[in-house]
Amino acid sequence: MIIAELSANHGQKKEQAHALVDAAAQAGADAIKVQTYTPDTITFRSDKKPFVIENQPLWKDRNLWDLYNEAYTPWEWQPELKQQAETLGLAFIASVFDFSSVEFWEQHGLDIYKIASAELIDIPLLEKVAAIGKPMILSTGMASMDEIDEAVSAIRRINKKTDLTLLKCSSAYPAPADEINLAGIRTIIERYNVKSGLSDHTLENEIAITAVGLGGTVFEKHLKLQNAPPTPDDEFSLNPNQFQDWVKSIRIASAAVGSAKLEASSAELATLPFRKSIFVVKSMNKGEVFDDSNIRIIRPADGMHPRHYHEILGKRASHDIEPGTPLYSNMIL
Repeated sequence: MIIAELSANHGQKKEQAHALVDAAAQAGADAIKVQTYTPDTITFRSDKKPFVIENQPLWKDRNLWDLYNEAYTPWEWQPELKQQAETLGLAFIASVFDFSSVEFWEQHGLDIYKIASAELIDIPLLEKVAAIGKPMILSTGMASMDEIDEAVSAIRRINKKTDLTLLKCSSAYPAPADEINLAGIRTIIERYNVKSGLSDHTLENEIAITAVGLGGTVFEKHLKLQNAPPTPDDEFSLNPNQFQDWVKSIRIASAAVGSAKLEASSAELATLPFRKSIFVVKSMNKGEVFDDSNIRIIRPADGMHPRHYHEILGKRASHDIEPGTPLYSNMIL
């Protein structure tokens, strides 16, 4: 599943939000995701030091309330966006951040719930969503193994059958490639017996391609409109052309991973005749002994399997044989 994150890239314009849904469908996404919060449901309005951003260069010195007031998606738009997405054949996903957003979506028939990285430690929120019994996707940015253990345990304590996906994530914006630690995808899959993938804040397609090879099957990326005015999420979002390339890269990588079977593929069937087999390479008379001067293992594959070469040496020809003839068992006495 490839998810286009609408995030703040609507720029507080409803028509841009709808255009992003269209762009996601055209770029080949499987789903669109929104974030359901208001500045008052996600933080507190204050200029005190704890509420002022210091270590994220994109938003440095802004207070959280002002940032989220610029970035949030009005809730009254969201059911309309859901209807539009589903009309276009896209699944619709929402990130929820508090009880009120969960209750909102239970009134509007959400099928898949997302929990953002920062909310992974909100155990009461996880328990509330788990109790609903619908599929859950959790991003694991910033989380330690112990914190992920606690989150998964809380969900399974409420509902052992929850369809759970844990996404590897780096909560840096944009995220540097050398800090993604994609090998964690295998750890997630093996430790928790869940689907995994990548919430991708990098700017390179290679990161998602590598994640596919490590077992990732769910991918999320921020989408922005071409030449749209800057938004809080603009610096780590892809425009429609870039997003389409990202989707294409994932699809190709996924097809290449294929299955774990070790056998000739359908594309290789036409090449099988170019394997080797045993051929007679010199004229032989009936009763003449086979040796390394008159039979060889060569291409193509029309004759006996090379595994029989040593057992044939020293035996005799059942009849005259011309050079260039594939050797079969009925030619051997």
